[in-house]
Amino acid sequence: GGLSYVSDAVKGNVSYGNSTHTNTIGVNATGGVVVHDAGVKFVSELGDTIAIVQAEGATGAHVMPNKFTTIDEDGIAIVPYVTPFQWNNIDLDLKDTDMGVEVDNSRITTAPTAGAAVKLVFDSRRSTSAVMRARRADGKAVPFGSSINLPDGTTAGTVGGGGNFIVSGLTEATDITVKWGNTAQDQCVVHFVPDADAAKPNRAPVEVREVVCEPKASTSAPAPTVGES
Repeated sequence: GGLSYVSDAVKGNVSYGNSTHTNTIGVNATGGVVVHDAGVKFVSELGDTIAIVQAEGATGAHVMPNKFTTIDEDGIAIVPYVTPFQWNNIDLDLKDTDMGVEVDNSRITTAPTAGAAVKLVFDSRRSTSAVMRARRADGKAVPFGSSINLPDGTTAGTVGGGGNFIVSGLTEATDITVKWGNTAQDQCVVHFVPDADAAKPNRAPVEVREVVCEPKASTSAPAPTVGES
């Protein structure tokens, strides 16, 4: 009989044999250790040419082409085998990460020399998304299908049922305009202020907020007061 075990840090097996006159037990374990500028990493396999992949905040992401290599909580993964003197595509698969992880480019191409340990850094980050349940001042939900507009003029989506819409990637206080017509009466503004702790690893990537969409006119500068003569 035998039992095998494979993890990111070690690979091993235990075997047992029995016959009329003998009993045998065998145990072995293999692995490797990589010391790099951000710490020490234990791996179950280690070839001559490797890649040290850094993707901050992308815990659980698979590093392809080896689907069993994943980004740990420290933001590091070791690709144990890279072909020297050839172009190697290293891809970051975010399928098993939370929805708050963003990456600008999910592929890095490298052609290392033989015996090299190359470091590849993905521009990843953990941001937060917010589900906004917006109601107008009279208590009614903002109309279904209204457009969501950011201050720079870009459209960030549309309103779903019940006045719900999603915003993501906003790191600063922002006035979000909800628009369902061309007049001021057909628009309102949601004042979004990000949660300072929302991007921390122990916080949920999505938060739900009940917000009031204030009339568009209320965001304009007040008219100057005319004094009495």
